[in-house]
Amino acid sequence: VVVPGNISGGAHWHRSLEILCTLSGDGFTLIDGERIPMTAGDIVAIPSGSIHVTGTDKGACRYYCLIIDPDFLTACGVWREHDRLPLSLRDPQAASLFEHINQEMTAQPVLYKEQVKVLVLQFIIGLRRGHPVENRAQSTGNEGSRIETVRKAIAAIDREFEGPITLDYLCQVAGMSKYYFCRAFKQATGQTVTQYINWVRCDQARRLLASGECNVGEAAERCGFHNLSYFTKVYRRQYGRAPSQEKQRAKS
Repeated sequence: VVVPGNISGGAHWHRSLEILCTLSGDGFTLIDGERIPMTAGDIVAIPSGSIHVTGTDKGACRYYCLIIDPDFLTACGVWREHDRLPLSLRDPQAASLFEHINQEMTAQPVLYKEQVKVLVLQFIIGLRRGHPVENRAQSTGNEGSRIETVRKAIAAIDREFEGPITLDYLCQVAGMSKYYFCRAFKQATGQTVTQYINWVRCDQARRLLASGECNVGEAAERCGFHNLSYFTKVYRRQYGRAPSQEKQRAKS
């Protein structure tokens, strides 16, 4: 579920093919800076390696998320390295298979993993038959260069969130001026650099608090927040509750 007026988390990318199936509400997914609307019945196919994040402008949006290892699909002969489905599509049969996959993963009956593999193959085959599939390499030229610079910055933030991260340093990593870097980052992720850094730090702090490994002050310090009141303010804005409440939730 994505709550009103928010994005689901920090923008990210991975090698896997990610498929979203919208159940209710209205939302959007940013894919390499392109905004894809989501409403009930819509399926969004996020290509391998794309920077993406999901959010809403108003109201809550509920959706299923299926992340598929492309090596599995390639080994089964139903996918090629640079295959790309339409970013947005509608397919009632695929949506029904999505629900079946969810039921198997939730109930976990005997041999459910094997059954899910069969259903995933049926799902991909159905999409390939019913919708045009492109076979193309990663974006090239100015667009590909812009996305790659943002990937480098995201990787640096994810890797070094515990210490000080300056805009000058990220611009150096990306090889861009401040103006162009900030513009490219916001376009690709839907967040400013500061918003993304705070999201990563709060997400890591939440994990520490939920594990019971740290108290609030320790979690803040280990995740790059050196001002406790600022940490509490940012955390409450992100999760709708104070870090101390997260700690209490973990205990109970």
